[in-house]
Amino acid sequence: MQQREPGAAVRGWTALALLAVGGWWLAAVVVSARTYLMMGYATVGAKVPRLEPFLTSSAAWGFAGAIGLVWWLLVRKQVERFLPAAIHAIRLLAVAAAPGGLYVLRALGWSAIPPTYWEPLWISAWTGASFFHATWRQDWGTRLSHRAGLLAAALLSLGIGGWWYGQSLYYYRHYQLGYNDFGHFLQRVANTAAGRGWLLESPVLPPFWDHFNPGLLLLVPAWWAVPSVHLAFGLQAVSLACGGVLVHRLARAMGGSPWGALAWSVAWLAQPAAGQMNLAYTYGWHPVSVALPLLLVAILCVLRRRIGWALLAGVLASSMQEDVIVVTACFCATASWVAWRQSKSLTGQWMGISGWSWAAGAALAGLVFLAVYQFSGLAEFQTGRFVALGDTPLQILFSPVLRPAAFWGELLRPTKLAYLLSLTLPCFLPTLVRGWRILIATGPPLLVLLVWDHLPASSLAFQ
Repeated sequence: MQQREPGAAVRGWTALALLAVGGWWLAAVVVSARTYLMMGYATVGAKVPRLEPFLTSSAAWGFAGAIGLVWWLLVRKQVERFLPAAIHAIRLLAVAAAPGGLYVLRALGWSAIPPTYWEPLWISAWTGASFFHATWRQDWGTRLSHRAGLLAAALLSLGIGGWWYGQSLYYYRHYQLGYNDFGHFLQRVANTAAGRGWLLESPVLPPFWDHFNPGLLLLVPAWWAVPSVHLAFGLQAVSLACGGVLVHRLARAMGGSPWGALAWSVAWLAQPAAGQMNLAYTYGWHPVSVALPLLLVAILCVLRRRIGWALLAGVLASSMQEDVIVVTACFCATASWVAWRQSKSLTGQWMGISGWSWAAGAALAGLVFLAVYQFSGLAEFQTGRFVALGDTPLQILFSPVLRPAAFWGELLRPTKLAYLLSLTLPCFLPTLVRGWRILIATGPPLLVLLVWDHLPASSLAFQ
């Protein structure tokens, strides 16, 4: 049993913890200010380094303060209970606060190291490690019932969803939301509802000239009821926010405690990818957003042995965009491999489904994608996106050998590493690595984004 340190040592480390969390809060607010200004297309005058903490949104101030307060309460308890873990947590948070020190130096006129995108990644990595030690062997003391945890997850999802809806409306009213996918996908719904052609964006273009999304037909009745852009804002907010409740149910179905499930729910809602996707590189809304909750529902149905409902949810998700078919194929293939590894035979099971069934699902999804690619009319457009890698699908597939300079030159750019870290660091890498087998399923889709010579493709806000 860990011996308690003398009172002076406890008070000393408590004071250092207060300094560390203060520095961390400053760093978080400064980095948030830059993001806030970029998202709003705002510009300010000279001496920006001195003003950065005062230029962010009030929500960022409050969120950073709430995270800092939670860390402080955890560490103060840890100092009295298990000092070595508390010391690690304090030191790591002090390291995470380094961008705050750089801000102070820049404000004093030192500009040797300019602000970069690596600063928020630095904060994310070390903050996660600090929280790991702050919660090490912690006894939460209070119990949380399943219903209370689910209610908390629902209220959080409702609040975040409302905020995302208001965010979309704000940027739309200030002419900052953009048109692009938001406009030309919603136009197909509006034209279909008005009888101006089945999912036609324009009389001179076929329905699926760029993407295969017959699921848009499901939105036609909704457009009849709400023929307004507010329909898209609501769909986007609901699609992203309801994941908070669905992830809670998934965590419980997989054996997680009520507190653990609530933590996963908060993690979903706080993921940078979810919040950034609400604006979606100024796109505003995209049909693939609707696929996200449907995929979560499909996984939940599999866990509950409701295979028919899982298939229905998967088909509906795939109807929103052909990319989802690829993701489904990769997931099924990986699940088949996991089932095989557990018993060295495809008769083994994972999530209650045999390896043979997972393999059949992967093969079927792969064949469906090939048929969609070949016959829906999107092949020319999608192949043209990768013209730097080849002129045909086969040339693109073998571009690592045929055009190594283009392939590896694009893949190994520093911005691509930053993109990968942006996706993974908020998930806390040590925990994420424990699920490395399932992460294999993300490899092919991520590789497509990483070798695509298209700036938005390596952005969190890209759908």
